[in-house]
Amino acid sequence: MTEDQSRALELTKGSEPTPSNIERVSLDVGGETARWAFTQWELRKRAKTKFARADEMLFDRDGLEMATHETVAAFHASRFKTGERVADLTCGIGGDLIALARRGPVVGYETNPMRAAYARHNLQVHGLEGEVREESGYHPASWDCDSAFLDPQRRKAKHDLGEPDPRAMRGMHHKCRLIGVKLGTAMDVEDAAVSVFPRVEAVSFGGECRELLSWMGEGADAGVFAVHVESGQVLPQSRTAPFAESPGAYLFHADPAAIKAHCLGALCAQYGLSALGDSDGYLTGDENVDSPWLRCYRVLYHGRADRKATQAELTRLDGTLTEVKTRGTREPADAIRSQFKAVGDRKLTLAVWPVGKSLRHTLVEPVLPP
Repeated sequence: MTEDQSRALELTKGSEPTPSNIERVSLDVGGETARWAFTQWELRKRAKTKFARADEMLFDRDGLEMATHETVAAFHASRFKTGERVADLTCGIGGDLIALARRGPVVGYETNPMRAAYARHNLQVHGLEGEVREESGYHPASWDCDSAFLDPQRRKAKHDLGEPDPRAMRGMHHKCRLIGVKLGTAMDVEDAAVSVFPRVEAVSFGGECRELLSWMGEGADAGVFAVHVESGQVLPQSRTAPFAESPGAYLFHADPAAIKAHCLGALCAQYGLSALGDSDGYLTGDENVDSPWLRCYRVLYHGRADRKATQAELTRLDGTLTEVKTRGTREPADAIRSQFKAVGDRKLTLAVWPVGKSLRHTLVEPVLPP
C-alpha cells in the first residue's frame, strides 16, 4: 500500500462517498486514489461477515467474493500438519493463506499482481509471515512444499490467466503429502470422488453447505462424508434409512451438507429416526433430538396438499405462515405461501414434500433442542 493510499484511507474513514467528500479527498491524493479508498471502506464493511479484522485488510470485489470465511479457512488449515510448508495454489487476497500461516510456513500463488499485494498486506495485518509469488501455482515443477491446497474458483476473475482443472491434480499427489481441492456445491459428490480425489467432504457452516472438499494423500481415507465445522462432527455417507409415509410427533430438517453427501441414513441410525416420504431431507420421529445436523419442528397437522384443508387447519390453530419449506416440489415456496391467509399471531411453518406422485402438507412450529 502506497503512502497516498494510506493517507486516503485515513481521510475517508467514516465518510460517505458523496461528490463533495470525493472532491475533498481528491484534492489531496488524486481522484483515482480517493475513489479507491472509498471503495475499500465499502468492501471492508461487507467483509466483516467473513473477517474479524476486516477494517485493516485490503480487498477487491472479486477477491472478497471468492475469499473463504475465516472460520472455514481455519478448518481447512487444521487438516495440515503444524510446521509443514503448505502451498495455497490460488491464494487470492489471502483468506486461506492467513489460516495456513497460523500453523506454519506458507507460500501463496496469485497471478493478479494487485491481489497478490493485498494478500501480503493481509498477512501483515494478522502479524503473520508468508511468501506470495506472482505466478501460477498450477505448475508442479515449481512446487517446493510439503502439502497443497487449491480453490479453482478463485481463478475466474476476468484479469486472471486461466482456471486450473482440479481433475488434472490426480496425477500430482506424489509431489505432496496431502492435497486438498475446494469444489463448488453444484458438483455431484460421487463424480468428485471419481474424477478429482477419492475423499469428498460436504462442509456445513452457518447452516449451509458451503463447499465440497476433495482430498488425496496421508490420512485421507476414501469415501464421502459430511463435516459440521462448528461442532467438528463428521457423518459417513449412508443412503439406507427407514421409511415413514406420515410424520410422527416431530419433523426434522436435515443440514444441507448431510443431504448433499447422502448421510441421512447415518442420522436415522444414530437418532432412531425415519426418512419422511420422498422428501430427501425431512426426517421424523416421536422424540425431540439434540443434534447440530437437525432442525426440529413439532408437527401440528398433516394431510394431502389441499389448500382449503390446510387453510382450515391454519385457522383452527390461530396461525400465520412465516415460512414455507419445500422438498421435492417445483413450485416456489413464495408462490405457495401467497395462497394462504394469515388468521392469527401463532407463527407456523408449512412443510411441503412428496410421497410418490402426491404432495403432502405438514404444519409445524420450531422447537428448541431438549
